[in-house]
Amino acid sequence: MRSLLLVLTLALTLTSLTTPAAAHPRPPAVIFDTDMDFDDAATLAYLSQEHRAGRIELRAITVTSAGAGLPGRAIRYARCLADRLGLRGVAIADDSRTGPHSFPADLREPFDRVLTAATPGCAGDESPSRTRAPELIRQLVREDPGIPVIATEPLTSLAAALPHSPARLTSMGGAVHVPGNLCCGTPPEFDGTQEFNYWLDPGAARSVVTRGTGVFRMVSLDAANEVLITDASSTGSPPTTARRPRTPYWRSSRIPRCGR
Repeated sequence: MRSLLLVLTLALTLTSLTTPAAAHPRPPAVIFDTDMDFDDAATLAYLSQEHRAGRIELRAITVTSAGAGLPGRAIRYARCLADRLGLRGVAIADDSRTGPHSFPADLREPFDRVLTAATPGCAGDESPSRTRAPELIRQLVREDPGIPVIATEPLTSLAAALPHSPARLTSMGGAVHVPGNLCCGTPPEFDGTQEFNYWLDPGAARSVVTRGTGVFRMVSLDAANEVLITDASSTGSPPTTARRPRTPYWRSSRIPRCGR
């Protein structure tokens, strides 16, 4: 549930990308970088609504093997969901790179079952993309240096795309004033302060934070304590703020300064 809260909070950051249609003859382009578990499927559904409404142009979906999604299966779900959500023409690419830590099988397998149940009759194939995810990110950043990325994965693909980095990166990851969320078969030597996305590939997270050249916004686990899902949310109302946070649940700055 906490990860779904974070995804919904992350999705709300899209409002800062969009302005009334009259001000922009062409909507801003967006790259969605994902490990394609069930909460990322919810994010993709939200992004598809914005895309079809003309408020954003979802340019690409990049899928990593370093997170919760199973290799091959993750891109299959991305292809199935893109087709069902009317995202024809949106580029989809995956990559086989992984980090030093593995997502627990105790979670990966049930997540995969949820997505299988949510995509009955899915005809998407599991073959790797011809253009790999880091290469696609580099290509799109070269073509449009102002393109932002929304990342709900361990940042493995974005690190591999360096030195090309987006003008703005919004990343779901980290824990600032709350405990981490490791569980379910992760090694016992970790002290409980780590958050899954950055723990899975800490080197990638460090590279993106210290070597990138754009604006970096981190939406941490703290957001789940500040944004509530209530009964009103099921009617289409946005999540509400529980209280005014003493410190923001996101951190935003130029990326090089984040590493100091």
